[in-house]
Amino acid sequence: MTGSGCVVVSQTARPVRQARRGVTLRCSPAADGGGWQNTGVPPTQYSQSGGFLVAIGAMVVLVLLCRWVFSTSERDERTARRLRAVRSRGDYGLLVPVATVRTRDDAALLREVLADAGIRGTVADGTVPGELAVLVFRADAERARSLVSS
Repeated sequence: MTGSGCVVVSQTARPVRQARRGVTLRCSPAADGGGWQNTGVPPTQYSQSGGFLVAIGAMVVLVLLCRWVFSTSERDERTARRLRAVRSRGDYGLLVPVATVRTRDDAALLREVLADAGIRGTVADGTVPGELAVLVFRADAERARSLVSS
C-alpha cells in the first residue's frame, strides 16, 4: 500500500478502491515510476459554479429567515392589540385593583401607604383612559382596600 491510498494487487492489474459516498477511484502506476496514483476520478454532481449557486441560494434563504424572525412591526401591532384587550377587561393577572386615581402623585401616595403596612403594590393604567389603578396581590386585597378606604 502506498501513501495515495491505492491497494496494489500486481504491477499489471488496475486496483479499484471504494471511496466514501460510493465513488470508485481507479489507481494506475505513476508516470515517474514512483508508485501508484489516483487517476480518472469522476467529476462530482455539482461543478464549481453549481456549488457557488447553492451557496448563494443558502445565503438568500438565511437572510429571508432572519428578516422574518427578527421583524418587529407585526409583533408590535399584535402586542398592542393584546394589551388593549387585557386593559379593557381589567385583567391584571395575579394582581387585583384596590383603588383607581386620576394622578400619578395620588397613586404614589396610596402605594406608600400600602408599603408602610407591608403590602406590595404597583400602579398601572386603569380600564378608563386617564385613570390609574393601584394593584396588589389577591391575598392582600382585603387588607389593602380597608387601608385605602380609611
